[in-house]
Amino acid sequence: MLNIRPKHVSWSTALIVLVLGLMMTNLSLGESIRGNQTPLSMLEAGTTVDGPGFFGGSTVRIDGNVDGTTFAFGQNITVNGDINGDLIVAGQTLTINGKINGNIYGAGQTVTIRGQGMRDAFLGAQDINLSKDSLIGRDLFFGGQTFIFEGVVTRDLQGGAMDVDLNGQIGRNAQLEAENIRLMDNAAINGDLFYTSAREALQSPAAKVAGRTDWEYREPEAPAQMRPHRLTRASTYWGMLINMAGALIIWLAVKLWLPEYWSKASSHISETPLKTLGVGALALIVVPIFVVLVMITVIGIPLGVITGLIYGVSLYLSKIVVAVFIGSWLSKQLGWPEIHKGMWLFLLGLLILTAFMQIPYLSLLIRLLVVFAGIGALVLSWLPKPSVKQMSF
Repeated sequence: MLNIRPKHVSWSTALIVLVLGLMMTNLSLGESIRGNQTPLSMLEAGTTVDGPGFFGGSTVRIDGNVDGTTFAFGQNITVNGDINGDLIVAGQTLTINGKINGNIYGAGQTVTIRGQGMRDAFLGAQDINLSKDSLIGRDLFFGGQTFIFEGVVTRDLQGGAMDVDLNGQIGRNAQLEAENIRLMDNAAINGDLFYTSAREALQSPAAKVAGRTDWEYREPEAPAQMRPHRLTRASTYWGMLINMAGALIIWLAVKLWLPEYWSKASSHISETPLKTLGVGALALIVVPIFVVLVMITVIGIPLGVITGLIYGVSLYLSKIVVAVFIGSWLSKQLGWPEIHKGMWLFLLGLLILTAFMQIPYLSLLIRLLVVFAGIGALVLSWLPKPSVKQMSF
């Protein structure tokens, strides 16, 4: 019988709860919270706390300041204070009025920005609105149904939506994919405008494009009842970006909580690759059979549900573990330093992994290998290492 230490059990349980919470937040975007709601989560004005900051509830208000990376999840989220770091926020209605000194990662049904983001902004929502008071210090990436822009983007604007209205200032280039694009009176693009659409953009005589305008024609979308089941290029890219952002959020949350967890888990891939792949393949096949068998009896239903949840979380985490391994392997081979707690190495590994998963004919094989390696590494990291006494006969 395996003697699993309590520390391993608590780490695994807490990690599962964390990932399930983040995954459920993603699933609940755009839906109203029914029944009993979580109380208000609030940071009062005039208060400054050291980060990382974590806020969650049906209503979240951050009126004070946070010195560090800030996470906020809930139904209605308002950020009025200053964030000295990145802001990672997901909910139904997001309103950002304060100053964000890092990047903004926002996903929800409605996103409104009236404040300042001093670096890049990544936004995904049904309706996105940047008011005339908003400022994005570097680049803005977006995806949604309706995009209304009246503020300032210092560098590039890139994204896709059904309807795009530009009535603000863009420091360099704009690259868009949309059904309807309108350049209003106050629109000013200091570089080039590249866009893909079924019809030519409507441009006010007062709107300005300093560089060239390049329009790529695209066939109009068929009515919903006649539309084939396919994704546009922009929606495909945006879906990949959202998946990478979700993986980054989970990686960062676990990294802040357990700094060595990812490196220890991924080390099994490099130290014992065949064993790790074998354990992962065995777990992938055996666990679903075990869940079905134990759920046949009433007594075994709770165990089956718990095992199924662990199994689902492990499938999701396997990609993160393999991405960490790729980044770590590259850093050792090329002598790259690990900066910002290894975040850039992880993102590089995740980008490479995502690219390989898009290769035709090899995609399925690569995905299977990723799952085998990732789940195997997780299982081995959760089990205690046998001591000399345990190994003696």
